[in-house]
Amino acid sequence: MLIPPGNGSWALSEYVNFSVSGGAVDRIVLTSGTAALESDNHAYIAAIATPEPASLALTGVGLVLVSFVGRRKRLNR
Repeated sequence: MLIPPGNGSWALSEYVNFSVSGGAVDRIVLTSGTAALESDNHAYIAAIATPEPASLALTGVGLVLVSFVGRRKRLNR
């Protein structure tokens, strides 16, 4: 049980934040043993993909080549 059961009053509310560090969450299930359950204001942040080492190396090589060509053109003027 995450939070204690309510008494049916409209004035009663609870705010719950879920935080995950590492791993993945497939689902979150909200259930109630009484006739009422309400949830709203759901938000999530998608995981940001990190680039693979090979793509970082390719980007680095491309930047070096562009710098080399630019420097060579500037010296040939």
